[in-house]
Amino acid sequence: MKLKQFNDKYLFGAVLVLCIALGLLFYFVPYTNIVDSVGRLEQENETIRIHIGSLQTYYDNREQNAADTEIMLKESSNILSKYDSNILVEDVIMEAVAIDEAANDEYFQEMIFTQIVMEDPETIFEVPQDVITKVESEEFTNAIKFRVAKSSYNNELGYSTLKDVIAEIFASKYNVNIQSLVYHLDEQTGLLAGTLNVGYYYVEGLDKEYVTPELYDYEAGTGNIFTNTSLLLVEDEEDAQ
Repeated sequence: MKLKQFNDKYLFGAVLVLCIALGLLFYFVPYTNIVDSVGRLEQENETIRIHIGSLQTYYDNREQNAADTEIMLKESSNILSKYDSNILVEDVIMEAVAIDEAANDEYFQEMIFTQIVMEDPETIFEVPQDVITKVESEEFTNAIKFRVAKSSYNNELGYSTLKDVIAEIFASKYNVNIQSLVYHLDEQTGLLAGTLNVGYYYVEGLDKEYVTPELYDYEAGTGNIFTNTSLLLVEDEEDAQ
């Protein structure tokens, strides 16, 4: 009888502990979820608070920011105004003429162009129209494209002349850079034979008209009529083959 009572009490106690544990569990799980949600809300509120603070700072300084932006736009316009609005075959030819005049002596022509190649221009960076529209600037109204026209000059020249050619390119009125120089010594002529690759940079979308280069009279040729060189201008690599 005592053993039965003891077992009943033990069973009752176990059931009581289990009920308490289940009750705590049902309370703890929602509490944990609530704590997690509160933590996330606090993080989101902190992010919003920082963002609102930044907007408030920007709003307080809106007049100065607008003035600074206008100054930067004008400076950008001044820089871009130094770029041509387009590069055509005529520009590449007349730059070759300028190089030839700088490199060749009046009495002895030390450089001979054998081929000039101008590739189709490519866009290297673009500011789309929707961005320009949002800026609402008087300086810029159209989409802006930064482009490069890659050209190569195949020629034969002496070493000292090559230095004059490089100097002329650096002094060019165009915005150019030398992308590569590939030359080898021709043992038969004693001259360097190779290719000078030049990139012509220009900007489309500005209120600036293209100016055709002056195509003035230019004497070209060689004092040796028995040479077998020619000047070929192509606009596509496939046409040069």
